[in-house]
Amino acid sequence: MASQVGLGEQLCGDESGVTGLAQCGWLVELRLAEREADPRFFAVGTLEVDDAEEAILRYPGIVPEDKRTALRPLSDKEIACLRLRMDSVRPYILHP
Repeated sequence: MASQVGLGEQLCGDESGVTGLAQCGWLVELRLAEREADPRFFAVGTLEVDDAEEAILRYPGIVPEDKRTALRPLSDKEIACLRLRMDSVRPYILHP
């Protein structure tokens, strides 16, 4: 069960140790204004949770009215598997 992160002051993780990859990242849930029942998930390479929620707006088709919620920090393994870089936004596919 993912716990919701709500503190703008909270930072995540240490350096990943892999050159070029994000030091930290967040799993962000997106609920489109016109499709509330169909959540989408993104991996975002930022240090601060508020920056992760805002960075989603750079992804094509996302508007400020869409609900964005950072769920948890990404693990170093997730960052490496996604090849997530700082300030990047990638779709995150949740496997059952």
